[in-house]
Amino acid sequence: MSSKERSLSLDYDEVLDYIGQFGIFQRKIFFLLWLVSAAGGLAVVVFAFTGLEPKYRCRVSPCETVTSEYYGQTGVLPAWYTNETIGMSNRCRVPVVSGSGGECEAGGATWPEEEGATCDYEDLVFDRSVMRTTLIEEYQLLCGRSGLRTVYNAIYMLGMLFGSYIFGWISDSYGRMKALMLAVVTVSLSGFVGAFCSGPMGLHGYAFLRFLTGMGGIGCFMVCFVLAVEHVGYKYTMLIGIAIEIPFALGEALLGIEAYFIRDWKTLQIVAYLPLLLLLGLYWVVPESVRWLIGAGRLEEAKEIIENAAKANGKETPVHLFKTDTLALNNLENAKHAESPEAKATVLDLFRPTKMALRTISMCFQWFSVTMCYYGLSFASTSLSGDAFSNFFLSVCIEIPGYIFCILVMDCWGRRPI
Repeated sequence: MSSKERSLSLDYDEVLDYIGQFGIFQRKIFFLLWLVSAAGGLAVVVFAFTGLEPKYRCRVSPCETVTSEYYGQTGVLPAWYTNETIGMSNRCRVPVVSGSGGECEAGGATWPEEEGATCDYEDLVFDRSVMRTTLIEEYQLLCGRSGLRTVYNAIYMLGMLFGSYIFGWISDSYGRMKALMLAVVTVSLSGFVGAFCSGPMGLHGYAFLRFLTGMGGIGCFMVCFVLAVEHVGYKYTMLIGIAIEIPFALGEALLGIEAYFIRDWKTLQIVAYLPLLLLLGLYWVVPESVRWLIGAGRLEEAKEIIENAAKANGKETPVHLFKTDTLALNNLENAKHAESPEAKATVLDLFRPTKMALRTISMCFQWFSVTMCYYGLSFASTSLSGDAFSNFFLSVCIEIPGYIFCILVMDCWGRRPI
């Protein structure tokens, strides 16, 4: 919009002063968008269990059979191992076990300092106490290929990087709700189809779909965040901006509960992603952002939503703010403006002038640091000592008190001290 068009447009903040900045209408939208935020949280941590790297070791042929399990009947490693754990460097090496008469001596397993014999994938014994199957076994990301697990985990983050820009552009160009629905379809279908990738190219297909899942996941959260904030008045933007992140943590916790009952990675992948398609029903329940409609020149649609909001909040519609004749003129000018658009802001404006560039770089570095620690701790929680499910559940639920704390002190302490 040009400056002249903006002066003729609706002032939505002024409208909200009349119909309520956070009334029943906005609260209903806010809690419906909780579902989308939770979906974004659930999608990002599925790999914590489907891609869990189980403990594994080589089967010692003289001492055990093909049906042997990772732990013995007492819940610890077989008696011939000297330690309670096996070092990562020895997981795929066959130990030398002393003994006689077909019996293996307790504590008699040693690994030669020089390079010893290694075992094939078929001779590995896995710990099934957490997950019965994982994609790590499916695609044999074990032994010398174990480092690839980190790469395929990071592909989701690469998808988030591209998805932030792509869905941000779609949201600004075609509307919040259309972008949100496209994000839901992307995250749900790509995650669902990923469970069926098999064969020689299965790993590559899964990687591509995981990239798309990352795009859809960040699209869900980012667009629902913007939509929730744009529907309320300026007095509630801080509250809503933080509170919309609470269901993100609840979605992560829900995944932990699902994983506790579903220990097969393919089934868990399907159960986690496919039901997200139900969120498409929000298209007929959650209205488009009035602020976006005003900016796009679709003022009659904005007026209709405002009337519905006023009715839901029990307020009178501020018809004097609509300026019917002005709205018609503004629509006409917007049509003309579309034929000869003015220069629009681009991402390069974040780096102009120098002071803005320094702030942008500082914020990018802070987001990089926070995100690295946040997701690092979340994914590492399943590998800590103790129960993997309890560790994961507690690590994601601890976010909620943090959000509440920020809501309580943000205005009195300020942004920078927190």
